[in-house]
Amino acid sequence: TPSIYDAVLMMRGHELPYLREFKHKKSYLQTAARIMRTDVKFLTGSTTYRDVAEILRESDQGEFPIVDSERSRVLLGAIQRGVLEALVEQRGIAVARREVFVNDMEGVEMTGRMHRERADSSTSDDGKLLLAQGTAPGEDEPAAHGNAALHTEEGHDPIDDVIDFEDSSNVIIDAAPLSLPDTTPLGRLHKYFGVLMLDRVYVTCAGELVGLVTRREIMRPDL
Repeated sequence: TPSIYDAVLMMRGHELPYLREFKHKKSYLQTAARIMRTDVKFLTGSTTYRDVAEILRESDQGEFPIVDSERSRVLLGAIQRGVLEALVEQRGIAVARREVFVNDMEGVEMTGRMHRERADSSTSDDGKLLLAQGTAPGEDEPAAHGNAALHTEEGHDPIDDVIDFEDSSNVIIDAAPLSLPDTTPLGRLHKYFGVLMLDRVYVTCAGELVGLVTRREIMRPDL
């Protein structure tokens, strides 16, 4: 029978860092490999802003690991979702401002409405980041001559630029996220989550990222 303090923690588990004990003793002897998530979205040194926009659309992860490459997947760090969202938004604004500058130089009259719409990155139905092109919706002015694509010089699209994760002035990352081998017993993993009040632990095998364990997995009802 749980004490009155444990009972309060269990009832308010969504607010307080309470971890119940496993129901089955054998669960303590099982390993992280049994409960880890394997559908982990990760970033590499070749990830572009467009890739990030797609990953954010597809995944609900609150943090994303950074690995050296898709092949070896050596864990190098981790980055919060909010930081990635800000990066994508900033790149969208930068592209829009450059487009406005080019159009102004070509003599196109930009209304206040067009300024606002071009300053904000638009999103397609499937969630991919798009750039404003031509005239603003609902307006009849033609696009500037020779500027149909409205990308940067020589057709280059800035959202296809590779993100520099080493640029500390622009990107804040956790250079030492907690990771454990896939053979770690669940009893030890449970203790780490409880004592350190962790939200997630990355799982590796021979140095390679293979999965992720969050509080959701450690609190599975079948354990």
